Amino acid sequence: MKYGKHKLAPHISPKKTWEGAIAGTLFATVFASIFALGYGTFFSPGTWLGDMLNGTGEMTLLDNFSSLGESLPIWAQSFIIVPVTFLSSIFAQIGDLVASRLKRTYEIKDFGTILPGHGGLLDRFDSVLFVAMFLTSVFLLIYNLFPAMVIL
Repeated sequence: MKYGKHKLAPHISPKKTWEGAIAGTLFATVFASIFALGYGTFFSPGTWLGDMLNGTGEMTLLDNFSSLGESLPIWAQSFIIVPVTFLSSIFAQIGDLVASRLKRTYEIKDFGTILPGHGGLLDRFDSVLFVAMFLTSVFLLIYNLFPAMVIL
């Protein structure tokens, strides 16, 4: 709000701005892409967290479920991961706007009383719901087109 001057959807969510949406998308894309591409570095086997989250020693998130992770170098995987993280950020913002629109349509201040002053519990997950649907679709598509190679 401090730097944003151009309202994104003033009738739905008056505090959201285009500047905030663009900055959020850029930061989310950069950090999510770094995490997805550096998964094996962050959770390397042999460390307690690496053994718990990456016991098989995968290098990127694509390694976990697709042959793309096994056959493509990391720089080439970025041509898949960066657009997916970019679109995920946009879907998160759409999910937030949809929830705000529902609240305005039905004149509801909060979606519950569990988290007072935060819009309720659903407001913490409205973005996650849209991103989860998008990523599930993308991961299923990638998995069906490029299934992981199973070595027995």
